[in-house]
Amino acid sequence: MPENNNSAERYWLIALVLVTATICFGSLNAPLVEPTEARYALIAADMLENDSWFIPYLNGEPYLDKPPLLYWAIMSVYRLFGLSDATARLVPTICSLGTIIVSWIWLRTSVGNRAALLATSVLVLSPRAMYYMEMVAMDAPIGFAVTATIASLHMALGRERLAPLWLISATLATLVGVLSKGPVILVVTLVPAGLALLVTHTHKRLAWLGIWFTAAILGSGLYFLWLERMSPGFCYHFLFRHNLERFATPFDHEGPWWYHLPGTWLGALPWTLLVPFLWWKNRAAVSLSSSQTTIIWLSLSFLTGLIFFSIAGSKRASYCTAFLPQGCLALGLLLDKYLPSGWSELSRRNSVGAAWLTWLGCAPVMALPIIGYILDWCSYQWIPIMACIAVVGFAAAIVLGSRWDLGMAMAAIAVLFGQTVLLSGHHEHFSPRKAIRWLSKHQPDAIFACYPHAFESMEFYVDNKELIIFETGQEAELADFLKQKPNAVLAAKGNKLPTALTAAIKGTLKQATPFKATPWLMKLPEPSLP
Repeated sequence: MPENNNSAERYWLIALVLVTATICFGSLNAPLVEPTEARYALIAADMLENDSWFIPYLNGEPYLDKPPLLYWAIMSVYRLFGLSDATARLVPTICSLGTIIVSWIWLRTSVGNRAALLATSVLVLSPRAMYYMEMVAMDAPIGFAVTATIASLHMALGRERLAPLWLISATLATLVGVLSKGPVILVVTLVPAGLALLVTHTHKRLAWLGIWFTAAILGSGLYFLWLERMSPGFCYHFLFRHNLERFATPFDHEGPWWYHLPGTWLGALPWTLLVPFLWWKNRAAVSLSSSQTTIIWLSLSFLTGLIFFSIAGSKRASYCTAFLPQGCLALGLLLDKYLPSGWSELSRRNSVGAAWLTWLGCAPVMALPIIGYILDWCSYQWIPIMACIAVVGFAAAIVLGSRWDLGMAMAAIAVLFGQTVLLSGHHEHFSPRKAIRWLSKHQPDAIFACYPHAFESMEFYVDNKELIIFETGQEAELADFLKQKPNAVLAAKGNKLPTALTAAIKGTLKQATPFKATPWLMKLPEPSLP
């Protein structure tokens, strides 16, 4: 391709749009995972059914662990398209698309067309980032909010000319984060923005940063005071218990300080292997001057989030959505800088590092369906299909040479297969959707009981049927219920039931459907004929 050819940019942009749309919308029909996704989707459904737009409820009790913006968004989608797991997934899908679009627009303005496209491509082809941004949880909105806030602050304060209007965009994006996850966004955006201004010798603009922070604090404060008025006790329960106490002395999801390091490194493969290799090969010839400021902002945002969530006592893998997108974008900008300029470099034969990407892309195309079949996440038919694609990729690399466009195509195929096929198969193991649908067809008169607590996914997928909840200590009552109701199906946390329950039943339960799922669906075996 000729240098700086508009048709070359158009070709890459169309390819990026198609891959992004397929990844984001390809997993819409995946079932909701128990308990997190099902819980948030169910809370929104209950709020809509009860016309309660201000106080979330879970199992009849106020659920004040999270702010309500995600619930409002899902409720709005339910009103438009009806209640289903696919409609619930539209909200995180829109957030992930928003993160990608904001990243591309921001970087195209600040560092140029090719750099923006490569950086956004690295984000889209980083499996961990896309996986968690597609989950029905507060993590997708916070990922979008952090990226949009950093982008807006950089556009406002990080360039040669001051742009105060961008502070309004930064304030709005910050408020989206506060309404989605809480005040944590203030920490993971204020600190890197302030450090970036100091490092780039623009400390005179710290006063403008203070204006943004003050506006965000005032807006957040008014919002939390309003929620406290609507639901007394919200500020203590959410702000103190689920932010300060959970950070300092966690009461759930504890983990070591290095918890996020392996997942972050593995989740951005192959780029975490490729970029250091290119730096080593081209370290003497690389100049970061044209995009140095943007890389500094992205790197500081990534490091601040990683350090903050590493020292926090409570840890969950999905928290990486607050900082991993910025790390992927920084890797993409470095990748652009370590390659010779021009669009033709992306299609040049035997370019430095392209062989690595090509083989690193072809190998998972062949390996992923085998792993998925072993784990029962996909059928065996995918093995020959993906093997043929991998062979074509290997043959193309031999005939055409190692090229960046070929390597990125193979990496895209691997991520597409993972996000569309393996993701749905993985979710089937942590959702009772398939089992409940099977029961509705083969045993329509089934009645359901849950033990030792309610399961949100059961409530979400079991239509128009009452769920009977048996808690720990009610094993005798549960045994009598199962014996008196031959059509009863028990949803339990696992197939290894507590000794107290098996003793009360005086026997064992069998699997109620051909499918293993979370929670397990079991029933008493039918009495044998004499």
